Amino acid sequence: NPSVMTEVQTLNEDIFLKHLRERILVLFEGLNSIKKDDLENRLNLTINFLEFLLANIEDKLKK
Repeated sequence: NPSVMTEVQTLNEDIFLKHLRERILVLFEGLNSIKKDDLENRLNLTINFLEFLLANIEDKLKK
C-alpha cells in the first residue's frame, strides 16, 4: 500500500531528524564550553562528527 509506505518513510525521516537535532545540540553545548587548552581536541571531535553526519545524510539520499 503506497500510503503506508509514505507514512513509514515520513516517520523514519522524523526520527532521523530528531536524532540529528539532538546530536547537533550536544555538539553546540560542547563547543560553547571550550577552554583554550581543549580547542584542538574539540575541533577534532567536531570534524569527526561532521564526517559521520555527512556520511549518514549521503546514505539517506541514496535510498
